[in-house]
Amino acid sequence: MRILVVSDSHGNMEALRRAVARAGSVVAILHAGDEVCDADALRREVRVPVISVAGNWDRADAEHPLWCVIDSYGPRVLLTHGHTLGVKRDLTQLLETAGQHKAAVALYGHTHRYAVGVHNGVLVMNPGSCAQPRAQQDPTFGMLEIQEQAGAWMVTASVITLRGTLVDWGELRVRRHQAHAP
Repeated sequence: MRILVVSDSHGNMEALRRAVARAGSVVAILHAGDEVCDADALRREVRVPVISVAGNWDRADAEHPLWCVIDSYGPRVLLTHGHTLGVKRDLTQLLETAGQHKAAVALYGHTHRYAVGVHNGVLVMNPGSCAQPRAQQDPTFGMLEIQEQAGAWMVTASVITLRGTLVDWGELRVRRHQAHAP
């Protein structure tokens, strides 16, 4: 299954729509904040679930918390914008939060810079910004591809430009009995 991951669209619905079109068929869209009104608008345009969290430009509420844990698609996923977890400084608090919630995957935004890596057994991805990239990067989005293989989940995280160029990726194998550990 394929899941689209976006962040930092900042009101640019055209860029968000381009990411959705470029991603193709997905089972869900995860929006890592800034701005949740974009995720709300997108929810009205697509036929898949759109899960979103509040960023530093947003107001957190019950529908858009600062972070959430998603168990619906295989391995446990932590979705956050990351501004309250110091992701511009380092990933320490993000990884601690992922560990506390037994998340195999941690997704964040806020920096407007894409990044993928495995840290302390957690697949971490920042999809960058589809609208306002920094550090001379192109506008990007992320894809999670999750496949069941011999009692495990193989999770691949990819970052792709709006023009369709793969710019970063990483993968992690998660044993199924660990995927939803309490």
